[in-house]
Amino acid sequence: DETETYLYKLKKRENTYIRVLVGPYIRPLKTLRGSRAYMIYEFQGKEKQAYFTDPQTFLNTIRSQTGIAILKPQDFNEYLENYKMANNVEYEDVIDSYGWEDDEKTFRHPAITEGYYKLLPNYDKMLLSNNDNNKEKHFEFVKKVLNSDGYLNILFLASFSAPILRFGGNSFTINVSGKPQTGKTLASTLACNLFYDNREPLSLRATLNANESIIAKFSDLPILLDERELTATEEETIKLIYMIFSNQTKRRLDINLNMNFKKFKSVAFNTGEHTLEDMLTKFLKKSRNYKAGALRRGLNINIPENQPWIEIWGISKEEMIQARNLYGYVGVEWIKWLLANKDKVLDAKYKASSINNNYPSGMEQIYEALYTTIYLLEEFFGMKINTKPLERYTMKEVKPLIEDQIVNRERIWIQKLINWLKQNERAHFIHLEESPFTKKEEPTKPSHDFWGSLVW
Repeated sequence: DETETYLYKLKKRENTYIRVLVGPYIRPLKTLRGSRAYMIYEFQGKEKQAYFTDPQTFLNTIRSQTGIAILKPQDFNEYLENYKMANNVEYEDVIDSYGWEDDEKTFRHPAITEGYYKLLPNYDKMLLSNNDNNKEKHFEFVKKVLNSDGYLNILFLASFSAPILRFGGNSFTINVSGKPQTGKTLASTLACNLFYDNREPLSLRATLNANESIIAKFSDLPILLDERELTATEEETIKLIYMIFSNQTKRRLDINLNMNFKKFKSVAFNTGEHTLEDMLTKFLKKSRNYKAGALRRGLNINIPENQPWIEIWGISKEEMIQARNLYGYVGVEWIKWLLANKDKVLDAKYKASSINNNYPSGMEQIYEALYTTIYLLEEFFGMKINTKPLERYTMKEVKPLIEDQIVNRERIWIQKLINWLKQNERAHFIHLEESPFTKKEEPTKPSHDFWGSLVW
């Protein structure tokens, strides 16, 4: 119409035409395709957007935004398609996660494929590299860490392994635990800074669904979820660890009964003051499920108390604080090198799998990814990587912990059984000194009263 508010369709009636109201008059400006596809359109001089969740929701969104009912949905959709064709409306692909494309020929990262697609505006600024003058400093610092003899060496190896998990291997977590002011958040931040600006890390203070979503968005990259104590329960942390190892989010049905879930490969760092073993013990008091497998679905770095900083991390506190402003360069160059040398990834994986017998039981995929990363990094940097921190951590902390898991589980269940027996006054047992083939005594009924007989 004249006010560009209503959309009409002319229909012929005998020798004349009449106007039939279709809906609001909108002008499509851009259509973005993908799992979160939507259309940007103009209505009365203002830009709006409507998501293509499903056809009915799309139309309902336009109705609520314009305040005008869509009376002829089929004619309205036909108008939109004709308008797009006649005016060459631009199409763009929307990507709701970073990481490898399915063909593994492209890695979605603003510093690598800028302008190729529209990404996540809230996070793009994190993934852009900083001042070029810091590039050389970043490389020097990373090389020093990989030659050092502390836990930071292990954290960097885990971070570098994130992009190669796509070629085989499960996602895993790095649980860093320790008292306040021991450097756990700073060290984890530096590990994620290899690929992007992580100086303001996300925290675990979110719902399980939200944490699932953010981890899936940072697919094939490391991510830090700080402050483990901010989660509502120990169970949520344990569920998150299992979810990460499964490489996919929880399956959910949409309104059309379609199964929705996201796949990813990631290395997720989390920090906290209480160790994962302590959290499992607390969880056991509330649940019958021991969930000891959570200890084998990642690396658990427990920072010792009253130990000098340099002995814990292998790098001085001052150097680590200064390096906090170095981010993005080494990880981006690492991804570019992997894009150009994918054949070497498979060779390194084969080499790493040949020493599989030396890996801790139940953690073979994690250690295979770490040693694959070591072989590739040695070629990438042209130097030998110090593997002593990982070897020492494995022998002194990982293997003894795994060996004790079965013993601890049996001890805990025996204690639970004893506690149950103490509470159950009507439980009677006969201890047989003779051979089990001798005639067994009949147990005495606990009571002859009415309720006691029913219980018996």
